[in-house]
Amino acid sequence: MTAKDALEQALHDGLPGFRLIPGLSEREVREFEKRQGAPLSSEAREVLLFASGFTYEPFGGVTFLGKDDFTFPSLFPKAIALAGDGSGNFWVLDVREDSGAWGRVLFVSHDPPVVVVQAADLAQYVHQVLAVGRSDDAQELDEVATHASLRIWREDPDLIDVVAARQSADPMLSKFAAELPDAYRIADLRNAGRGTGFTWGRNGPQTDVRRFDSELLFGIEPKRGGSFINRVLGRKR
Repeated sequence: MTAKDALEQALHDGLPGFRLIPGLSEREVREFEKRQGAPLSSEAREVLLFASGFTYEPFGGVTFLGKDDFTFPSLFPKAIALAGDGSGNFWVLDVREDSGAWGRVLFVSHDPPVVVVQAADLAQYVHQVLAVGRSDDAQELDEVATHASLRIWREDPDLIDVVAARQSADPMLSKFAAELPDAYRIADLRNAGRGTGFTWGRNGPQTDVRRFDSELLFGIEPKRGGSFINRVLGRKR
């Protein structure tokens, strides 16, 4: 099922509180494509011509054009912020910088500072939103925004040791690991399921987090340890 299919189904079912936001014209799609700096897939073009987003009363609004108040250029330079939670955190559609392909939907939070996989694609995310208030699937949004986010902040259980990753049979993973310092860890979200993620701000907003090209592979600086005095002395040595 595509995102357009999910929206059409909601219309067909007469889902209470659901309203489509009109789609773009062909000219507007071309302008959007130009702003993105990469060609749109046929599925992305199809959904934008059909609707530029939707509102659903139990959840709020979702836009396929991006929210202006989201920016994270170092990790998600072309991402489309679909919706916010009202507290400065966003559900974001990852867009490949090299091809413009639409990928996974991620929950990008600043408090706690984590990135968590929400859905495999836009269609799955639309299904999760439209389940709010009417099925058990509604828990998928809350589980990520609340429970998974806190678990990742406290434990960071999904990280891969860089030294071990250099021996991986996965050529992308091993190549990326070879570029990182030994103490760093890797988060591999390329095929990760809902609730998988990593902490991007363990050392505050200046934490070094690196992305491997357009892949959902991230190298994360470890937590800086030791007292302030020890860190100062260490810098002098």
